[in-house]
Amino acid sequence: MDIGEVKNMLTKLAERECWCDDNDFMIDDYAGGNIDDAYYGGSNDGETLLARELLVLLFGEEKGK
Repeated sequence: MDIGEVKNMLTKLAERECWCDDNDFMIDDYAGGNIDDAYYGGSNDGETLLARELLVLLFGEEKGK
C-alpha cells in the first residue's frame, strides 16, 4: 500500500458522519439503550475521528465535520 492509497482510505473514513458530530449529541438518541448499538456506534465514530486526525497530522488536511 503506497501513501496515496493510505490517503484515499483515510479520506473515505474521515468523510463519514459521526454521531458525535451533532452538537446536541446524546448516545441514547442513537442507541436507545441497546448496548451493542452504542458499542459499534462508538467504535465507528472512533475510526472516523482517528482518520480525521491522521489526515491533519500526515497531510495537513481537514476532512469531515
